[in-house]
Amino acid sequence: MSPAHLLFALAINLVWGVNLVVLKLGLDELSPMLFGALRATIVLVFLLPWLKWKPGNMKMLLLAAVTVGPLHFATLFLGFKLMGDASAASIVTQLSIPFSTVLAVIFLGERLGPWRIGGLAMAFSGVALMTADPKVFSYVDGVIVLTLSQVAYAFGAIFMRQVKDVSVFEMQAWTSTLIALTLIGLSLVFEQDQGQQLAELSAFGIGLVLYTGLGASLFGHGGVYYLYQRYPVSTVTPIFLLSPVFGIFASILLLGETLTSRMLIGGIITFLGVSVVTFREAMLARAKGL
Repeated sequence: MSPAHLLFALAINLVWGVNLVVLKLGLDELSPMLFGALRATIVLVFLLPWLKWKPGNMKMLLLAAVTVGPLHFATLFLGFKLMGDASAASIVTQLSIPFSTVLAVIFLGERLGPWRIGGLAMAFSGVALMTADPKVFSYVDGVIVLTLSQVAYAFGAIFMRQVKDVSVFEMQAWTSTLIALTLIGLSLVFEQDQGQQLAELSAFGIGLVLYTGLGASLFGHGGVYYLYQRYPVSTVTPIFLLSPVFGIFASILLLGETLTSRMLIGGIITFLGVSVVTFREAMLARAKGL
């Protein structure tokens, strides 16, 4: 991965890490499906000109959009609502990375060399150490729902890798459309008092929705799709093991949550593992003259 793309990926990590805190705060103001529907609608307003039918590409495009869209976000927002701790939730959301790496090997035939396997093992062990923190398992129902959201995203990563001749904004436009329609429907069926919630939404709450829509989704998820189109899934996904590290420190700074020694050590191990994978990829690229 080029230095510019690596910095881009690190910026996405930072935005996503802060977004985990923003989600926790936002779901205190709005019900989960309503919050998700508003987020997707904001993104769609910006991307409506890119909502175009893509002949010959719609099957894979819609598969990717459904899995990283409604299936992922419906369970993500519900899982965050069930979790009482943003730092714990940030750890569970990283399960998409081992899932997507394994799926990439099985379905895309991607190969993992010894350096990448070692780096991945180190990064995963760091996440596993953080996940083993008793604080995470205080919210078993939230852990289960968030895990389902990460399975959906992992399949979506595989589908996104196979989408051809579709721009970042076109992909985002279709994803946002499906999210908005699905979550509006789920909100109408399973939630109540949507009108009252919107009427009482504070300026701070509006800012939270805008951050998740424009920052985490338009910049973050759009950026990830951009990277998936240029690098193997098993190269891109390990970098995002850093987002729970940013998320944990953001929750400590902004929400006053506590940092346990297990989370600190796990975060350091994760960072070192990602560094091994990233720098090994850079060495291979230079050796090939890329």
